[in-house]
Amino acid sequence: MEMQINKQLIKSKRVERAWSQSELAQVSGLSLRTIQRIEKSGTASLESIKALAAVYEVKVMEIQLKPESKGTKLTRKAAVFFAGTAVMAASVFTLTASAKPVMVDLMLTSQGQTLADVQVLNEEGAFSEIVFSDKLKIRLTSKIEQENQVKIVTEIYSLSSEGQVLIASPSVTVQHQKQAEVHFDDYQLSLSPNL
Repeated sequence: MEMQINKQLIKSKRVERAWSQSELAQVSGLSLRTIQRIEKSGTASLESIKALAAVYEVKVMEIQLKPESKGTKLTRKAAVFFAGTAVMAASVFTLTASAKPVMVDLMLTSQGQTLADVQVLNEEGAFSEIVFSDKLKIRLTSKIEQENQVKIVTEIYSLSSEGQVLIASPSVTVQHQKQAEVHFDDYQLSLSPNL
């Protein structure tokens, strides 16, 4: 495939080095006829461009001519305007659609003994997982329902060497900094969201 090149650059680099067309052909490994055609027409194959770039110690992009834009200034300005508008709209959508973090205080007790007392930073709509003594796994996600209300959905799994078994999947809606309790088997799970 023939590509447009900067034939003035090819000629000027050759003249700078005081080479004839035949000397350039010999150094580049191209034929004299190819060198003459390139300097006359300004077109060359990719292989010829690479050979000349290597001889002149320049990048291939410096030899190639950049294609002329066929669009008018108005068309380019309109394209830039619409692209800018699209980027702004996307950023506004992203900012408004981004999830809010919810800190959830989680306390797990069994028969009056506290097994865990942790704070989980949960991104709204994303799951957080907590594993307790390789016996229990709790997955939770939170969603802000109203200004001060958070819905917390939990999945509680019993873990064993055979795998995991879902034993409960309660959900609670609780006020900011208020406590909700979930009871299952011999366990009590206390959840308190902080916005």
